[in-house]
Amino acid sequence: MLVITGLLAVYTSSFAVGYHEFGNTSYFVSRQAVFALLGVGALVVFMRMDYNRLRAWSVPMLLLALLGLIAVLLPGPGVERLARLRAGLDSAERVCQAGGDYLHRCLAGQPRDGHQ
Repeated sequence: MLVITGLLAVYTSSFAVGYHEFGNTSYFVSRQAVFALLGVGALVVFMRMDYNRLRAWSVPMLLLALLGLIAVLLPGPGVERLARLRAGLDSAERVCQAGGDYLHRCLAGQPRDGHQ
């Protein structure tokens, strides 16, 4: 329901720009819908996966997220660089939360396999 609401919000806020700039009122919402479908597909895959398998991926995913944050800070042209920087700063909070949670679990001595 939230995805549909988001697609509706994208359409109502961008149909005029899509028509004026690209001659297609659904230009932005169609692009958003593709990524929404990819996200729902990822949701289904990870929903069916045993969460204990994800523990083994926790460190590589954390390192990949940190590399992504560093990549955002690399020089780039004008407005595109500002958009990348803003996206990176938004993502930084998620990475810090994930890193803090991982560090907390390591320092608390919780076992990696979930058993006591």
